[in-house]
Amino acid sequence: MLNRSKLWAVLLLIAVFVAGIAVGGGTTAALGDSKTMTGEARDGTSGRDREHRKSYSERLQDELTLSASQRSSIDTIIQRRQVEMRNLWKEVGPRFDTLRNEIRGQVLDVLDESQQEKFRELIASSDKNREKRERDRKNHRK
Repeated sequence: MLNRSKLWAVLLLIAVFVAGIAVGGGTTAALGDSKTMTGEARDGTSGRDREHRKSYSERLQDELTLSASQRSSIDTIIQRRQVEMRNLWKEVGPRFDTLRNEIRGQVLDVLDESQQEKFRELIASSDKNREKRERDRKNHRK
């Protein structure tokens, strides 16, 4: 069992990692290649949306070319630990949301008015996509 300071360190590490992903994604969306970030496929979904719909084991399958027994083992591991991950996220999620909002506010302070408007649009789009992914995940679990 982790002692209290180690638990906080782990939670902080997770929060920083997730915040890094969020900031990196926002920066990439703002500065990245428009074809890869905003382009839509024939089915009207972006590459990012399609990638988010894949399960973790599906993404590992794509990247690592897993054997059937490896895929089965990984699926079992993920299923076994899902409740723990959900419970951990329930603890960390609100702190992450606060940190994300603080980062957004600090970024807004650096931008001029036209950049702030565009950044707010990026935030709205990001929030909308996150809410859709969360709904899809909840529907998938039912």
